[in-house]
Amino acid sequence: MKVVIAPGDVGGCGFYRLMAPFRALAESDGFELSIVDTVASPKITEADLVVFQRAHTDVVVEFMEALTSLDPTSAFAALAERTAAQYPEAQRPALKQGMAATAKALVARGGRPIVALESDDNLKSIPPRSAFFKIFGNGRPNTQRFQRAARAADFLVLSTEELREVYELDNPRSVVCPNAIEDKTFEAYCARFPSSFCESPKRIGQVRIGYVGSTSHVGDVATIVKPLQKVMDERPRVRVVFYGQDLRGLFKREYWARMDFDGATVAKTIENQRPSLFSDSLMPRYYEALANLDLDIALAPLERHIFNRSKSNVKVLEYTMAGVPVVATKYGPYAQYAQECPDGIVAVPPEDDRVWVRSLLDLVDHPQKRKALVDTSRAFIRGNYLMSAVLPRWRAGVLGYAHAMREKVAA
Repeated sequence: MKVVIAPGDVGGCGFYRLMAPFRALAESDGFELSIVDTVASPKITEADLVVFQRAHTDVVVEFMEALTSLDPTSAFAALAERTAAQYPEAQRPALKQGMAATAKALVARGGRPIVALESDDNLKSIPPRSAFFKIFGNGRPNTQRFQRAARAADFLVLSTEELREVYELDNPRSVVCPNAIEDKTFEAYCARFPSSFCESPKRIGQVRIGYVGSTSHVGDVATIVKPLQKVMDERPRVRVVFYGQDLRGLFKREYWARMDFDGATVAKTIENQRPSLFSDSLMPRYYEALANLDLDIALAPLERHIFNRSKSNVKVLEYTMAGVPVVATKYGPYAQYAQECPDGIVAVPPEDDRVWVRSLLDLVDHPQKRKALVDTSRAFIRGNYLMSAVLPRWRAGVLGYAHAMREKVAA
């Protein structure tokens, strides 16, 4: 079996949803895996299964539609004509020849690959304060093209059951495969940061409360600004740390001196270091950055928005791996995690400032409770959210569905 994956980025989504699980599957099942960043790759037409991620450009979406059409020769010829008009005249012959070669290769092999589309987010409903609202805001062209890609795919690969409901009208054929941490990485960080570290401040004279996240989560952080300011009022040794975005504008200026905004330009750094092919991920550097923040308590806030209902719990997995206990909003994925592992996380009802303050102060004052949370959460993750634990679901879901669809397409 030949499998091709086309990650949408080299950060978290590309890593957790495609690179990590498919590399693990290829190693365990022995199939040939290729990673591409262009639809021009000949490996696509040679594959048995192709998995695209976050497809939303005209070229990729129309390529998917042509690839799954009943008449690929005519579909790719029409695609070549439409696409050629966007290129200089000197480049058009080569483009048309490439499309014709793709159609010819499909005819020669006597069939086409099974085509799947992966999504880790509800791209149909983005919070207005998210940096991605201008890209995937409600009804925007990118969102509409993604929905076309979903309809063209043979099936969808999704991270949560809630996402299955979101995309059911676009494509009722879907499999749910959860995010997970790679076993070796998780155990390496657990050994490096034993839970006993939780019982003493990571930096002398400070208790560091922090949040790690990109500019797509401004609305989430805004929900806990008042509680954090109150905690700093109550406990002078508390320092609040943010990594991935500079959100000081949300806080009163008088608190800035007790706050760190590390990695505020992380998004630009990632883009500048983006490799030409998706052979490597930036996640190892991200894990190191998270570990080096020396957090004593981690924050996982969520605003009450339909987008967050279908998020995954991966932030809790990352924090726990680094030996940091988590206080999260009891909403969406964190409400589910609190139900599955009630003693491994502190879950606070949405917009309940008093409980946020009380929960944070309790962990600031009782380091043994921080240790207990980390111990419990790590034990739960080992049994449920390591790659070895979820791989059977990926195998049965993605590969199983692909085999079934292949027989149907062949017939």
